[in-house]
Amino acid sequence: MKTANKPKTLKPEKNPAGMRLLRTLRAHQGKISGIAFSPDGKKVASCSDRGMKIWQTDSGEELPIFQGLEDDFWSITFSPDGSTIASCTYYKGTITIWDAESGKDISTFKGHDNLLSITFSPDGKTIAAGLNDGSIIIREVESGKIRRILKGHVDRIWSMAFS
Repeated sequence: MKTANKPKTLKPEKNPAGMRLLRTLRAHQGKISGIAFSPDGKKVASCSDRGMKIWQTDSGEELPIFQGLEDDFWSITFSPDGSTIASCTYYKGTITIWDAESGKDISTFKGHDNLLSITFSPDGKTIAAGLNDGSIIIREVESGKIRRILKGHVDRIWSMAFS
């Protein structure tokens, strides 16, 4: 007797949350390490170990904002007002703030080792970056000044959020 494992799919009538697949976006060459929606839901940004991409959610059109940009990005997030995007790189240890419309590098903060995750505070004035060593760096977005380094985790900081 032969059996085959069939991929499982959620059928609309059996999907308790009522979710359905809207679109699949394919463009990264490397593994995708981060995904973020803009606050208004009109754009989705993603990053990989080979670059960043941004798409219109309604059409699936890739915007040419980050074309040609290649780096080892590990995390990406939109600011609360959607005007900027923050990203971090693992090997280079940089945090970069980008203009969300033009893709222009507004500021880059260096000197960190092995950044894994990044997020904005609710007011957009502060960013937190999680590191491989279990620490979290809190920085002012405008000046880049380190406000605090939080320690206490014994392992990597893959994700975090402000309350």
